[in-house]
Amino acid sequence: MDHTQGLTSKWGKGPLVCSKLTAKLLPFKFPDFNLFLLRIIDHHIWHSFSLISPTTGSQITSHVMAFDAHHCPGVMFLFREEFGCLMYIGEFRWEVDNERAKDARSKLLNILKN
Repeated sequence: MDHTQGLTSKWGKGPLVCSKLTAKLLPFKFPDFNLFLLRIIDHHIWHSFSLISPTTGSQITSHVMAFDAHHCPGVMFLFREEFGCLMYIGEFRWEVDNERAKDARSKLLNILKN
């Protein structure tokens, strides 16, 4: 519930970046949602989108990569734009001794180094 706050079936403020699972679940919560607004991305691959900057109104290119959040069936997003990097985490769980989490942390740190 808290992850879709502010979202309605009439959303029209621009595209939404999401995972494949979110794209499958969204129509159940918002039956009239315009699915053409969804930008479905795979994990650990950079995806690029043209967007309108909310501050300048000019067109910019946004780069985004999804990572497993290890919490629910969720993902975290790493955005790379002209201002630098921003990580949207929502909620996540990375136990210290979990092998999947260690692998994900290693991938994330390698990407941030670049």
